Amino acid sequence: MRSKSAFFTFSHYEILSIDDFDSIFRDLVLSAYKKRYKSVADARLYLAISGIDLESTVKILLAMEQNGLLNTSIANSIFSPVGCGDIANTFCKMITGDEMISSGKETCSLVHLSEELEKDLPKIVRIDIPGHSYVMLACEKTSQGVLGYIYQSNVAYGMEDNSFSLAAWLMDSKSCKTNLSKHMQKLALLINPAVPSFDKANIYLELYSAKPIVKVEVPANMHEIISYIDENIFFRYKIKTIRAKDMLLISERIKSMTIQNPAELQQSLDTYIAKMKQELEDFAELTSQPATQPVQQSYRQ
Repeated sequence: MRSKSAFFTFSHYEILSIDDFDSIFRDLVLSAYKKRYKSVADARLYLAISGIDLESTVKILLAMEQNGLLNTSIANSIFSPVGCGDIANTFCKMITGDEMISSGKETCSLVHLSEELEKDLPKIVRIDIPGHSYVMLACEKTSQGVLGYIYQSNVAYGMEDNSFSLAAWLMDSKSCKTNLSKHMQKLALLINPAVPSFDKANIYLELYSAKPIVKVEVPANMHEIISYIDENIFFRYKIKTIRAKDMLLISERIKSMTIQNPAELQQSLDTYIAKMKQELEDFAELTSQPATQPVQQSYRQ
């Protein structure tokens, strides 16, 4: 008997494919992102998927605010895009229990990866190139190539004002099911020393940028980005076979992050931050008070 998903209100829903998992994961991330200020539970979930702990982050930001090191609100600072490696680490660990970080410094073969992708689907692949890490879920072999999904954020040097979060990526049509074989062909050109920098810049923007969800003041410095790639060329990957039916349990495990404390579903993020600020102030006041001197009594001999 198959396990029933508690993920949606209709109990007959079951994850039958990687496509189903992507749909559920996408809805979960974007829903949590949308409600992140209104619900501590959703804020906690969204941050956890990004590899961030809410409580420790708020404590750090409160300390920065107290010392005049914060130029925006704590609530907004919490949700700044995180590094690509954080997303890759967390996503891989959620799916496989392992961050899938490649060992060694030798460059792997794109040709070898292309061959591996065509066998024993579905598979999860972590890719590391100069300045960027991301994850692919390969799920379907067709006559045009292997199809699947890409999950990433990007805060690379040179595109700070163009940084994007996992949520921003999932809002972009580029995150929809795509031809991973063609993606790797373009990646091969990006890390090929013989390809002109202008062409590489266009490839990079096609593969590793997302439609901005906030106003961009400074365009990406593509010269800096491509120069860094050319000076540090490498390609590494780690790949594992996965089972689509296991994604049901993974989805339920992710969803459970929001219901560990039901009260947080109704608690706003501002209320949570204010409460933590008060608790830290009370603790600081308590610890700053001089210790009570013990009462000394004299006894007759």
